[in-house]
Amino acid sequence: MCNWKEYLVYRSWLDEHALSTISPVLVQSTNFNETEIALLKKNNNLIVETDSPQVVLECFESGIVSKNIFFRTVGNLSNYIAKLQGKCRFLLSSKEEIQLIDTLVEPYLQTGYLETVAIDLKIGNSAQNIFSDSNIEEFSRWIKLSRCLAVRSIFVSWEQVDDWSAAVRNAFSLIKKIRSDIPCLFTSFCLEGVAEPLMAEEKNLLKTMQMLAALNDTSLYANFCIK
Repeated sequence: MCNWKEYLVYRSWLDEHALSTISPVLVQSTNFNETEIALLKKNNNLIVETDSPQVVLECFESGIVSKNIFFRTVGNLSNYIAKLQGKCRFLLSSKEEIQLIDTLVEPYLQTGYLETVAIDLKIGNSAQNIFSDSNIEEFSRWIKLSRCLAVRSIFVSWEQVDDWSAAVRNAFSLIKKIRSDIPCLFTSFCLEGVAEPLMAEEKNLLKTMQMLAALNDTSLYANFCIK
């Protein structure tokens, strides 16, 4: 979780440690208050993740571009797909979610256009139909078979991490592999769970993140985010 207070702390810490090109993700589940809405309007380059349809609308109406608003699909999407389509990127974690969003967005797309979505990859999770490092070829096929979807972002998380430095290096390599396998054009990627060990100065992690930030500038050319 990264609320407003934590976001500001993370942002300052990253700037102070030569990681200004990495963006912390603001995670918001409840409606913004008036003060927070004012902050949104002043900082409309934020990356926001939410499971609340109302938060999506508040962010979009405050000037945050849809590619920076990530909605974790929950509940009955058919009830509010018309309000959310085009205002966020749906963050999908399973075959069922791909198929559902693919069907729901089609009536709202102009001819020749695709819905840009994000995928949620869980490293070390072998559950069937959940995106993981063990079924890249399979979920690549799910995406290719969709009629209306284009993957533009990826969120990576881990079931367990023993060495954060090695974990993020391997994740960066995996992201590049997925980009070539689907194929897709990532405009952003997020490494989840990294913020706390990074700020706690986990051994070698800071140097590794600085290295990956530099590599990103010459290879992926995507917005680099952490939670």
